[in-house]
Amino acid sequence: MTSSESPVPRSDGHPHAAEDPAARSVWLADGRRMGYAEFGDPNGVPVLFFHGTPGSRLSGALLADHAEAAGVRLLAPDRPGFGLSSFQQGHGRLEWPLDVVELADELGIERFIALGWSAGGPYALACAAVHPDRVSAVGVLAGVDKLRHLHPRLVKNLLSLRVVGGNPDRWSDAVSRAWVRTKKAAGSSIEATQAAASTIAAGIREGVRESTVGVLHELRLLSRDWDFDPADIAGVPVRFWHGLDDALISTRHARTLAARIPGAQATYLPEAGHVTLLTVHGREILTELRRLAT
Repeated sequence: MTSSESPVPRSDGHPHAAEDPAARSVWLADGRRMGYAEFGDPNGVPVLFFHGTPGSRLSGALLADHAEAAGVRLLAPDRPGFGLSSFQQGHGRLEWPLDVVELADELGIERFIALGWSAGGPYALACAAVHPDRVSAVGVLAGVDKLRHLHPRLVKNLLSLRVVGGNPDRWSDAVSRAWVRTKKAAGSSIEATQAAASTIAAGIREGVRESTVGVLHELRLLSRDWDFDPADIAGVPVRFWHGLDDALISTRHARTLAARIPGAQATYLPEAGHVTLLTVHGREILTELRRLAT
């Protein structure tokens, strides 16, 4: 049952769907909670948007206006241990598609587009590998391959979570400031606007609202070999987009992954950075994904 189906507040005290579309949740079959946010056109084509690391469902707000314009119903779930979602001990990327399909079933969605941003990219690809019958297309925006290929400043900021003693507020504020200050990584001056900066900061803080366990677990996953082979994806169109001015995650990630997936295509956008890829180019990306999914 979705939280929006009951007028009675949950005992955990979190806001429910009727009050806040950015704080919805479902209860999974194994008893875990899965939080998600909804943006865009409620009657549009379903797109499941997977946030980066660090991050949360609130990152989907970066695409909200574009989703509305493109006729997309954008659903942005929290992965285990982030935001409103319960942690799942020992989970890898292959467990995520099972949670996503449960969410889709609860919402009455048969087929959907999987869209992953940054460290969410591998999770979008995992959905196509595990459930090609449910995924109509995959988009990977500024996707990650391996931790060791990331910009050294980003790696330092991510790993600093251990140094600040697990204090979520101190750490998330520090990472948010670093992202906004890095104009090259941001892509252009538009990235420094109050709206984008506050959305990034809010998404990171929300991701560690309960604990840092989800972020730390995903950092460990980023340092390991994948638990599935992207080369096995078949029957699902896959498209990569990457900004040529993204100093946080280089195009090496997209080029490496796209070369491994039969039929995958990649677009490299000049003067686009890690976040302006979404805030500036979101509508054209969502429109293209809709075309691929038909």
